[in-house]
Amino acid sequence: MTPIIIHTDGSCETQTRLGGWAAVLSCGEHQRVLQGSAADTTVNALELTAAIKALKALKQAGS
Repeated sequence: MTPIIIHTDGSCETQTRLGGWAAVLSCGEHQRVLQGSAADTTVNALELTAAIKALKALKQAGS
């Protein structure tokens, strides 16, 4: 089984509390990019959101 490598990041502007998150899933030559945004949030919430969304995007159990 080819390993799936996941890179994630989340960011938030402290004064407006607007932020975004992204995740890149790579498996061999295949790549999938996930992204989103949120209002009234924190950096920690978006960092965790990126990781959770990436793990939910995995299609096979045990990936």
